[in-house]
Amino acid sequence: MGRGARFLPLTIQRMLNGRFLKEGSHEQKQKKMLARIILAAVLVVVLSPLPIRGLPRLALYLLTYLVIGSDILKKAGRGILNRQVFDENFLMAVATVGA
Repeated sequence: MGRGARFLPLTIQRMLNGRFLKEGSHEQKQKKMLARIILAAVLVVVLSPLPIRGLPRLALYLLTYLVIGSDILKKAGRGILNRQVFDENFLMAVATVGA
């Protein structure tokens, strides 16, 4: 395994653990989002050529969807609990699931 292959997962893990920046900073949130985007992209690239079909494939792609869309789904859930069903987060969640 090359040096770059070992470096990327360690960097993503450090981003997720927040070791680069102090807690709660705007830059730290951006780093976490970047790590989630990279992780979702890697999952899509890895899952695409696999010969898995049917429900297992759907479950694996839903895992990718949860990695990248969890914050919107959480906000949509909070909106529903606060009786604001048709806020922008709920509509975004519906649109992405439908796509």
